[in-house]
Amino acid sequence: MMNLQLGYALNQSKDQEKKALELAFDLISQSKRKGLNMRDWAGQTNLSSQKLLEKIQEKSQISLPVQLWEISNLEKKILVGLRDYMSDISDKLIRIKSLNPPLKSDQIKLFLEALVAERDLTVTALAPLTQTVASLNEIKLSLSNNALPTSFGYSPSA
Repeated sequence: MMNLQLGYALNQSKDQEKKALELAFDLISQSKRKGLNMRDWAGQTNLSSQKLLEKIQEKSQISLPVQLWEISNLEKKILVGLRDYMSDISDKLIRIKSLNPPLKSDQIKLFLEALVAERDLTVTALAPLTQTVASLNEIKLSLSNNALPTSFGYSPSA
């Protein structure tokens, strides 16, 4: 009877470890997909920002309130995107850490390293957006004061 209970406990432990491994692999896959999507999004958002800044630099016929709204909207979109990505990755790190036990520390370490590497790759790709937000904010302040600066740290070729 004792051997039967021990066998059952070992089998249950193996099942828990298998489920934990599947979850950890799934979290890594999700983070890779999200990272790829974020890197694509960052490129598209920077392109949109450049077009908007060029339009404003050319002193287009867009009214001042519309310009301010477009800048604020783009600024918000960038900040929300960055916040959501970092929050999602933080949640995944916590979820992977919570898999110990049934996973062993060396197994957890490998998953954490993979997640951090993906995060670092994506954060590097998102870094230009911080300059974009700074430029948008400077232009917004300038427009609010109704005087567009001649140079605001932006060049269409950047």
